[in-house]
Amino acid sequence: PNALWFVHGRNPKNQRLQAKFDHRRRNDGGSIKKDLSKGSAAGRCRSRWSGGAHGLRAQTTESKSAGASAAADDATVNGDYPWPVNPPEIAAEDVEEEVSADIIIVGLGIAGVAAARSAVEEGASIIAFEKSEKPNVRSGDFAIMGGETMKRWGRENIVDIDEACDHEVEEGSYFPKRSIYTKWAKHSGEAFDWYLEAVPDIYYAESSIAEIPDGVEQYITPYFVPLPDGYDFTKEAFPCYPSSVSCYPDQKFIFEANWDMVVGTGLMDARFGHFAEKLEKDGDRVSTVYARNAETGKYVKATASKGVILATGEYSSNPEFLKFFCPATVENEIQVWWPDMDVEGKPVNQGDGLKLGNWVGAAVQQHHAPMIHWMGGTYGGTGMDMSPVGTAPFLYLNKDGKRFTNEDIPGQQMQNQIENQPGRMLFQFFDGNWAEQWASFPIKHGKATYQMESPTGRVEATASPSDYISQTNIDLAVEAGVLLKADTLDELLTLCKEKGLDIENAKASIERYNELAKAGKDEDFGKPANYLVPVDTPPFYGIHRHVRMSAICSGVDVNAKHECLTPEGEVIENLYAIGNCSGHFYGGIDYPLTVFGLSLGRCYTEGYVIGRMVAEK
Repeated sequence: PNALWFVHGRNPKNQRLQAKFDHRRRNDGGSIKKDLSKGSAAGRCRSRWSGGAHGLRAQTTESKSAGASAAADDATVNGDYPWPVNPPEIAAEDVEEEVSADIIIVGLGIAGVAAARSAVEEGASIIAFEKSEKPNVRSGDFAIMGGETMKRWGRENIVDIDEACDHEVEEGSYFPKRSIYTKWAKHSGEAFDWYLEAVPDIYYAESSIAEIPDGVEQYITPYFVPLPDGYDFTKEAFPCYPSSVSCYPDQKFIFEANWDMVVGTGLMDARFGHFAEKLEKDGDRVSTVYARNAETGKYVKATASKGVILATGEYSSNPEFLKFFCPATVENEIQVWWPDMDVEGKPVNQGDGLKLGNWVGAAVQQHHAPMIHWMGGTYGGTGMDMSPVGTAPFLYLNKDGKRFTNEDIPGQQMQNQIENQPGRMLFQFFDGNWAEQWASFPIKHGKATYQMESPTGRVEATASPSDYISQTNIDLAVEAGVLLKADTLDELLTLCKEKGLDIENAKASIERYNELAKAGKDEDFGKPANYLVPVDTPPFYGIHRHVRMSAICSGVDVNAKHECLTPEGEVIENLYAIGNCSGHFYGGIDYPLTVFGLSLGRCYTEGYVIGRMVAEK
């Protein structure tokens, strides 16, 4: 009854949750000992890099038949979850080494590395298991509230933390725990300042489009400095908080420097090519991790005195997890893009932390948030290339040639609309007046903020969206085949017909849209009048677009200290989860786009706070 009441409640976002409930109803040699607790030197650290409310009940042996046990990598849905009932049985003769340390960290992405640095700075010894051959990192946008870095641009208090937390929890349909959001918001500024201590000579751009001195190849730049004339995020229905930064060319160089600081302490024993496959309790506390050495097939048995931190990331490359937790992502054939591979040739993002935690009693968040927000389309087969106009609120039509939404909504909400359309695709149209119209458009995720007459200096002339756009960007996109261009609307629609567009309906829809723009009132979908711009001046442009998925931002249930919890809300002693394998930071439908870089922002912040907290136990 409670589930049905929620599904049929007032929130229109619950359509996808109904599908989840329906889906669940359908699927009713010798041992070597080494002690790091005294701070012995690390012998296996390698600096190799890559770019780029409680949950479901814990799955236990008692709740399933005795014969249900299977290998840990068996990808068969078994009862409650898409993993075996029991972890693998590991015989004593299969353990090739025993080690111990203060803390064990499983996973060396940004959350794991931040936790490691924070912990070793407090003198804690670490054993880390990472199944790839290197620490992994990608992207470069960070969401920050306050701190000395933001003071450089006068942004330290531009966003009210309480209002921001309330808004983000609302965006997650109130599935997130506000206490977890508050921890990120109140510590993200100091945590980012700390994270940048690893690169003391980093260059800070004076503004979002300021020139960068010759020879500077790595730098930090703010988003939305200065704010566009007339833009007030506090008055927008869908605000974008001007409280984020971007690292150029990405965050790899900062991540490397932080890892080097960890290794330099001699307190880290990093085991790459090791697959954590089982946790074990000593009484009521989690104390042991068994990790399979991919080279030998044998196991390392590692024991932690202070805590085990799961930092294994999300699971968007695991099709069985997707079918179970987010069936719409599979049914709708959402593209998945992930660059980092383990030593056995599989993407690293398999959801290891969820099953490891659940096997020792941790609950798993019920409502998972796929990061499949629309970013402006893809081309070239990479899944990362986008049109220069991005998510700008020009005219959108579906493949039947019909308008289907107010185009002035963020990528999260737009994604949900696209998934309701035939073929789950859209066509975007604009005309030769685009540059004049751009100044009236709001700040949006996936859309350039500044329109420039011509690119100069660091404002590179590329076909992909950035924080600035010029006619050169448009022309290059046409040349690359990203945008379609024609001198007449009929010619453009003929080109779009080859992509599957119903051009007769499209012509009628464009005529209707132009009438609404002329009248200054969108009677069909309610787009604000200042964003309601006609498509009537040559040349005409169009683009055919699909969507992709970046991550699944949900995991095991935790409290504000990131201690893992049982379904009854009891703390599992000594077990912590941080980053995207921990639950209740997101929830409900999708990843919120109010502040750019929230995924990375929460990961380094949680690593900074929790690594230190566990080390101080």
